[in-house]
Amino acid sequence: MQSNIYDPAILQNLLKLAKKREGIMKALQQIESEIAELVHTKSYAGERLPLSLGRMMGRGMLKQEILSNLMQAGEKGMSVRELSAKLGMRSQNIHVWFSSTGKKVPGLLKIGEGRYCYQPKASPMAQVPTGLPQEWHHFSTSARVLS
Repeated sequence: MQSNIYDPAILQNLLKLAKKREGIMKALQQIESEIAELVHTKSYAGERLPLSLGRMMGRGMLKQEILSNLMQAGEKGMSVRELSAKLGMRSQNIHVWFSSTGKKVPGLLKIGEGRYCYQPKASPMAQVPTGLPQEWHHFSTSARVLS
């Protein structure tokens, strides 16, 4: 069935809808320009969020950063919040690191709720007695003992 598009009633409805659409498009363009002005104003352009969403580190770098900060803090340790602020990471990521990787680190102690300290153990090579002959000091601790 073919409708009569030349019918004056249909043409008036089409004209009314076209004008309505034009008004809506103008309002939309105005809203978009206001949004663009707010986003690109100088007061917001140079600001950064307080914490980045994530800091890219190489393999093992997070462990090194956390342990060095904990060693500097000494016996009083550091809270997860302090570590996250210092490292520029979210607290949740630091909590996850302690619950997974941190469990495997000898000398890492939980001293309170969300508070940790690091007391590294002396390496076995550092405990070589001084009374042994000098030629014995080059042997590693993993050398097999002959019996």
